[in-house]
Amino acid sequence: MKLFLAILFMAMAFASSFKLHLPFGIKNLPKIENKIEGRIVNGYTAEKGQIPFIVGLSFDSDEGSWWCGGSIVDNAWILTAAHCTFGASSVIIYYGTTKLDHGDPTHNVNSDDFVEHPDYDDDTMDNDVALIRTPSVSYTDLIQSVTLPDSRDNRYEGSWSTSCGWGLTSNDGPMAKKLKCGDFHIISNDQCSEEIGDVDDNVLCVSTSEGVSTCEGDSGGPLLSTDDHVLIGINSFVIEDCESGFPAGFTRVSDHLDWIHEQIG
Repeated sequence: MKLFLAILFMAMAFASSFKLHLPFGIKNLPKIENKIEGRIVNGYTAEKGQIPFIVGLSFDSDEGSWWCGGSIVDNAWILTAAHCTFGASSVIIYYGTTKLDHGDPTHNVNSDDFVEHPDYDDDTMDNDVALIRTPSVSYTDLIQSVTLPDSRDNRYEGSWSTSCGWGLTSNDGPMAKKLKCGDFHIISNDQCSEEIGDVDDNVLCVSTSEGVSTCEGDSGGPLLSTDDHVLIGINSFVIEDCESGFPAGFTRVSDHLDWIHEQIG
């Protein structure tokens, strides 16, 4: 099931011609009109333990269910996108696995433990970042916390990055049964704005012109610096068709470090 929502994006003059992708239901569930999300198209399969800090997130609400990714930033905290938690009543967290909706362990957390950025805007996707407070999890070879950036100074323009998730594997394809990753070239916000309209400084854009993209199902998952696996982005949005070649947008983690550290202590 593929869900689309035509919305104004960041007040761009020509935004009405674009579509953002919505969170993807992993079952045949009612249509949800207020969600957005992402996936890996034409990526490669991750090996077990290769990305030990990624988790699968199966959200539930009165209107239906959807799938996102997240990153372990502490043994009691998951970092994800605010558009994933927005409107959800609970989430099942799948740790230590590369298989879709299989985890060891799993935790069921209700919305009382969701902490969305206070300035998150569900219309513009600004400050698209949230935390989930969880029961403490023990670290193993398959479960580890990710490294956060140490400053806002590095904008990573021109660097290579890696994004992973269980989202759709092609525009009309199924969700990935095993974790998929793709490598992406980070572009400047100026170049990104030339292609999709003005983007905020707290958005990090990657090129998808080589046929590898994110789209439905990968929202909230990590964007990593390929060289050292530092968490630099949170999967936020794609424009139009997931294989259209438009840049994909990620929430820039370095711009939200103060808020993240305030929450997790």
